[in-house]
Amino acid sequence: YPYSLAQILLIVSGFIATLASAIPTDSMIGVLQLVVIFGLCYLIHCSRMPEEKCIELVRLCIYLGAILAPLALAQFLFGYRGWLGSTEQQADAADGLFDAAGGFYRSSATFGSANAAGAFFFAVFVIAILHASVYRKTRVIYGAMAALCGAAGFSTSSRGALMGAILAVSV
Repeated sequence: YPYSLAQILLIVSGFIATLASAIPTDSMIGVLQLVVIFGLCYLIHCSRMPEEKCIELVRLCIYLGAILAPLALAQFLFGYRGWLGSTEQQADAADGLFDAAGGFYRSSATFGSANAAGAFFFAVFVIAILHASVYRKTRVIYGAMAALCGAAGFSTSSRGALMGAILAVSV
């Protein structure tokens, strides 16, 4: 399986960040989401599905990241008021769980925590970079989606997910 080392590094770095996290339960949710995403990637690799179907599933992950990224960036800039956050997210934001430096907010998009969102966005960031490097015709489009998901990942202030993405890309 060609991505095993990169995915293991993402999961290990997320687990290490979970141990150092102020709220380990929220961080562990992000690690578990990575395990689910990478498990699906592994199952796709092991399945007897035609290659085109597998590529469609990977593209679906990238598209979902690109669709959710603007919401994360809006939350980062404007907080969780109105349609930018669910009732639960607004309650958590009122308790200060999403506060970040400089008057910004830690985004979480539609996920339950900023760490879970960071794990998702940085995983999609790595997948989009890999996709852009393999398929030359769509390199610009997938590169732009990678940049969008990377920006959304940064807006979550999830250090563990960021460290995992850096390790995965550098492998």
